[in-house]
Amino acid sequence: MPPACILCHSNIPIEGSHVVPNFVIKRLKKGSPVGTFIHSDRLNKIFQDGWKGKYLCSDCELLFCKVEDWFCKTVFDPFQNNSLSKFQYSDELGMFTASLFFRYIHLLAEKNPAKPLPPDLLAISENLRFALLSKGPASITSTMYMVFLFPVTSIDRFPPGINTYFFESIDGKAFDFNPPDFSFWIIYLKLPGMFFLLSGHDLAPFAPYPEPMNAQKIRTTGTMETAHHPAGVSVLVADIFKARALEIQNNYEKLPRERMDKIAAKIKGASAIPNLRAERSYLLDMSLVLEMEKRQSEG
Repeated sequence: MPPACILCHSNIPIEGSHVVPNFVIKRLKKGSPVGTFIHSDRLNKIFQDGWKGKYLCSDCELLFCKVEDWFCKTVFDPFQNNSLSKFQYSDELGMFTASLFFRYIHLLAEKNPAKPLPPDLLAISENLRFALLSKGPASITSTMYMVFLFPVTSIDRFPPGINTYFFESIDGKAFDFNPPDFSFWIIYLKLPGMFFLLSGHDLAPFAPYPEPMNAQKIRTTGTMETAHHPAGVSVLVADIFKARALEIQNNYEKLPRERMDKIAAKIKGASAIPNLRAERSYLLDMSLVLEMEKRQSEG
């Protein structure tokens, strides 16, 4: 039997349906002097695109494209351009976030077909599917959060490599969170400059500063300020931040000399591009490296 669309279950899916919206991929490539992607743990292979596969049919792809276009114009581009200070919550935000998590859960299942998804994640996925089909984010039973990321200028909290990770990478992880007496799943999905969390449980009791976190809860109403809140739900994924940043920094240092020279030549050739975002992230991380080396020499 041919595969069916993961959303409507009726039509045959198209080739190259993205998990992370294509506008994110395009802007990452445009902001990079290299113009390609690499995986932090697969540095010798070049990638031209993000996660994609036979997921959605053309009709459902169009449904997602509408909320992606809204998010790109209303939130993503203004934030990347430093012109976003606040925006109004809306059903589009809930639909966009639900579409991200719905696709990512299916990616997780596809990446490890021998290990079925746990019942909790399957139930979350089916609830997201129902909400997306009915275009009713109010029916989503999971709690979703969106958090903006800001440049790190001190090594006190995060290691070198953190700015490259925050602003130049796409990442995701589903993990079993284990507070005392019970456990539940949290799904983490990161885009450049921001990340999203989804859980079947309210996460406020498990973070030390719930006020900023609640202010960034997508399902609430009102206006979302994009001020920097270093606490809140960020503490739940801080270990992921640190591990990924160190992985990026350590693996770049292992690149062959000829590969580094090739990348450096491309960066030099792209110096005419104004406000090259990848270069800014790199320079910030290099300042963290110098600060770390200085502290080590003094200590």
